[in-house]
Amino acid sequence: DLIIYSGPKRPYSDHLFRPLTGRLIISEYAAEQDGVHLLFRGVIQSVRNPPSHKKLHYSVLEAEQAVGLIDYLLSLLQQTTLREGKSS
Repeated sequence: DLIIYSGPKRPYSDHLFRPLTGRLIISEYAAEQDGVHLLFRGVIQSVRNPPSHKKLHYSVLEAEQAVGLIDYLLSLLQQTTLREGKSS
């Protein structure tokens, strides 16, 4: 089973995509894996978190761009494989 909770201080993206220990593998190359890791972490910090802390107003274009970015991230998730064994 894939468990995504990783504790209160560690972002989910670290648990899922960290090179060598992340639960999901997107690439056999550590630099590419880290790039996806940082992409997911950045989206969480810059797109998901701000509306949780304050009221934001997006233009239609900004909303469409955010949805497009999230759609791309979902397509990356479909390309992952689950890492065998226990990871940290």
